[in-house]
Amino acid sequence: MRTREVEHLAEKRMIAFAETNPEVEIRYPSTADGHKDEPALVVLGSLLTGRTGRLYKSLVLEQKIANSVSGGQNGLKWEGYFELSGVAKPGSAPEQVEQALYKEVEKLQKEKVSERELQKVKNGFAADNFRRLQKNFSLMLQLLLAESNRGWQSFNEDPRKIDDVTAGDIQRVANQYFKPEKRAVALYYTKKAAPGEEDPLLTGLNDEEKAQVRELKNALARMPVEQARLLLQQVQQQEGSAPPEKKQFLQTVKTLVQEKIGGKP
Repeated sequence: MRTREVEHLAEKRMIAFAETNPEVEIRYPSTADGHKDEPALVVLGSLLTGRTGRLYKSLVLEQKIANSVSGGQNGLKWEGYFELSGVAKPGSAPEQVEQALYKEVEKLQKEKVSERELQKVKNGFAADNFRRLQKNFSLMLQLLLAESNRGWQSFNEDPRKIDDVTAGDIQRVANQYFKPEKRAVALYYTKKAAPGEEDPLLTGLNDEEKAQVRELKNALARMPVEQARLLLQQVQQQEGSAPPEKKQFLQTVKTLVQEKIGGKP
């Protein structure tokens, strides 16, 4: 028990207040791109993330403590990291999301994933690999990217490595890389505005809508302008049929997107 306490104290933690929704980010040092363990970590990430992944089913649908969750391996040239993250739902704390993420990791450490669940993830990779071969221009770009990293051969070799991953491989890397003393944790809380300083765009919105607007602002900062234009078209199409209580929210979204693309609100 004493050793366990020391391990937890060794983790790196950061707490910050910003104009964002309450969220948590957890990073574990992992492997560089091309390492023998990377395919298992990539498959593990796909088991956790996405609308059919374990994190979404548990934290968003069942426990209802998060609005969004994700997890995945990021293999870089010399090193890599595996990141877990979650945006807390209004009324939930990022610490709750953090502990729930750890429980999902522990499940993978203690129990082997079923062959059916594993094959479902592999089928998804196979489908993606097939689709990326459909257009010559897309194929050319992917070959160029592969050549700039580990060589064009990796384009053909990586799918086979993914398909060779076993349930035992996933359990092994989960125990090897996801250790409490190695993780770095960042907790973000919404910065409370002083009286009169709250963003005027949020006035009149409920807590859930305010959280969605903050999340949108963060997404727009990274979104290409062309994608923002498509989003604006979708919002404009919904305006006419939206219920009265959603009119202000949609107008706020529309204003933010117009600001992104440089149009007039």
